[in-house]
This record gives sequence, structure tokens and C-alpha cells, in this order.
Amino acid sequence: MEQDLSDSQGRLFRVDRVVVDPEAVTVMEFKTGSPGADGEKHRAQMANYLGIMAEVYKDRRIEGIIAYVDAKELRRVTSGE
Repeated sequence: MEQDLSDSQGRLFRVDRVVVDPEAVTVMEFKTGSPGADGEKHRAQMANYLGIMAEVYKDRRIEGIIAYVDAKELRRVTSGE
């Protein structure tokens, strides 16, 4: 199920999946195709989501996973990248 987020300026974003554990929050985005030219755009998108989560879950590790379904490839992103 997708999760709606809003940043401190009230802009809305829709994240594919958010998993909240006692020690960590993991944000997941599923993409079709391969990373290719859009890889940096996807990384920037994830960095934005991680920043939003870091404001909400200040006491937890925040990490992201971009899953390129067709390419069967995972890219991990940590907050601050």
C-alpha cells in the first residue's frame, strides 16, 4: 500500500512502501526498467523521502531501497547521501 507524506512546506508525496521498525525506518520505491539515465533522479527522490522521514522519526535510522523490478536490482540509499 502506498503511503502519503508531506514535507514541512505542505507538499504531498506518495511513497510506494514505508516499513517502521523499533530501530529503523525503511522507505521503498519500486521502479520498472533499469536505473539508466533516471538513476540520479530516483536517488534524489529517495533522498527527499528520507529527509521527510528523518524529521518525523528523529530517534531511528532512516534508509531507503530503490528496487528496479525489471532489472532485478536493488539500490540502497542512506539519509544524508
